[in-house]
Amino acid sequence: MKKRLKKGSHVGVVLSFVIFVTFLVFLYSAVQPVTKMQKEKKAILSYLKSVLLEEFSADLTRVTLRVNDSVNLQEDCITFRDFDIVSITNDPNPEGNLTVKNTSNSILNYSLPGNKLKISSPGAEERFFKIYYSAEISIDSDGVSGNCDKLDAENYSVGLAKTDKYIFRSKVNSTLNEYENSYESLKEKFKIPPGNEFGFRFLDSNRNVILETERKNLTTNVYVEEVPIKFVDENADILTGFIHIEVW
Repeated sequence: MKKRLKKGSHVGVVLSFVIFVTFLVFLYSAVQPVTKMQKEKKAILSYLKSVLLEEFSADLTRVTLRVNDSVNLQEDCITFRDFDIVSITNDPNPEGNLTVKNTSNSILNYSLPGNKLKISSPGAEERFFKIYYSAEISIDSDGVSGNCDKLDAENYSVGLAKTDKYIFRSKVNSTLNEYENSYESLKEKFKIPPGNEFGFRFLDSNRNVILETERKNLTTNVYVEEVPIKFVDENADILTGFIHIEVW
């Protein structure tokens, strides 16, 4: 009797073990594809982040001009005779891609007669000017006419010209238009693997949505990465915000 019970208990243990192993195999077969998909989506998300940030970016060159305190300004505009904007921007025709601002960040009119920079000035107290240049800047100027204070190089100082990459709202908007009008072509351009979809959202510093794509063919979980950015808006102001990059 004892031998039969012992034999029966062995069978029960083996049967339980077989059931347990079968369950583990089933669990692994169910989880493994999901884990593999998560890794694939995260890899695409990381790749797409670098692609989109590069697509949205362009160079911005900044330089400052300061009129010496000893100079007596009398006119409504200033001509900086020896200021070589062409060599600073490496653009033989930078007009149209420049923005000139004062200390209050107001946009001033300018012109480039003979590549000499002429700036409208609101008064004798205005002695500091900020100049921005980028192929992505497109701000119309009404030009500057009339008599101007004409300053030679010894009458003003030029700050160090700096060129840095920034996100430009105009480039984000251009990519958004591509997304809306030729999504499949954009996927090919970015080399997104078949079976994967993507989108993005552009937010200001308060997380208000400025621009966003429509989520196309959304059927699964969405994988998102948020990237803090500095971006240049249509007035050449440098602001902070976020890019949400999405993959599904």
